[in-house]
Amino acid sequence: MGGGGKGYGWYPPWAWKGWKGYGKGKGDGGSDKPPSSAVPADFVVDTEKVYTGTVTTFYKFNGYGFVELEEKGVVPNDKVFVYWKNIFSQDRFPSLNKDMKVQCTLSKGEKNGVHQISAVNVKNLDGTAIGVQNEFDAKKEFVGGQNLRYTGTCKFYIPKRGFGYIEIDDGFQYDKEGVPKEIRCEQSEMNAAGAQPGFIKMTPVDFGIWKTRKGAYKAYNVTLTGGAPLLDVEASPTPPPDELKDITDIADIAEAAHAQAEGAQDGV
Repeated sequence: MGGGGKGYGWYPPWAWKGWKGYGKGKGDGGSDKPPSSAVPADFVVDTEKVYTGTVTTFYKFNGYGFVELEEKGVVPNDKVFVYWKNIFSQDRFPSLNKDMKVQCTLSKGEKNGVHQISAVNVKNLDGTAIGVQNEFDAKKEFVGGQNLRYTGTCKFYIPKRGFGYIEIDDGFQYDKEGVPKEIRCEQSEMNAAGAQPGFIKMTPVDFGIWKTRKGAYKAYNVTLTGGAPLLDVEASPTPPPDELKDITDIADIAEAAHAQAEGAQDGV
C-alpha cells in the first residue's frame, strides 16, 4: 500500500535538479528556477485539515503528478505536488488518473533550501483507498489470460532505470505467436506490495504476460515465486559500483534491442 499515512512531503531526487525532470517537455521548460509552487520558508499551511481536489496530471511511469485544490488561495496557483508514495492504495504501483476527484492533507517539505507543499494521505473522496489498477489491466491484451502465471528468472531490474528483463522458463506454450524468450519488466508491474521495487539480479519470479499495441510482450504483475511481493528498495540495496556498471551495460544493450524491435513493429 502506498505510504499515504506517513504524513510528510517527499520529493524524488530528479525533482530538485534545476526542475528539468517534469515529464517530457512539461513544466517550466527546463528553467533553473524552482516551480511556482515553491513557497517561502515561513509559509504556513494547515496540515490537519482535509482538502479536496482534482488530479490535473499524473505521470504514471515517473510516479508523480499534481492536484488542484478545490479551496482556492491555500497554496500558490492552487496546485500541489503528489508523489506515488503518498497515495493510499492497494494497487501494485499506486497511481492516479487525470481528472480524478480526491481528498488529501497537506505537508510542507524542504530540500536544498527549496520549500514546497505536497499532497499526502491521498484517498478517494469517501476516504477509501485509491484503486485504478483494474482499469489499466482491463485494457491489456494478455497471453493465456490475466490470471495465467508463468515462471522465469529476472536477470536484472534496476530501480533507477525503472525496467529489467525476465528470462522465461522453458516448456510453456502460448496462445499467441512471437513471445520471445526474454521479456521486459517495468516498474509499474513490479509488485512490491505498493512499495518501490528494489534492485533485482538473477531472481526466480512469477508473472503474467501481456502484449502492447505495438506488438511487444511484457511482464505483468511480477512477484517472487509463489506470489510473495518483491523486496522493496530499502531491503534490496544497489550492488557495488563495478557490478552495477556491468549490469547497466547489459541493460543498455537490451534497451537498444527493445527499441529496435518496437521500431520494426511500427514499420509493419
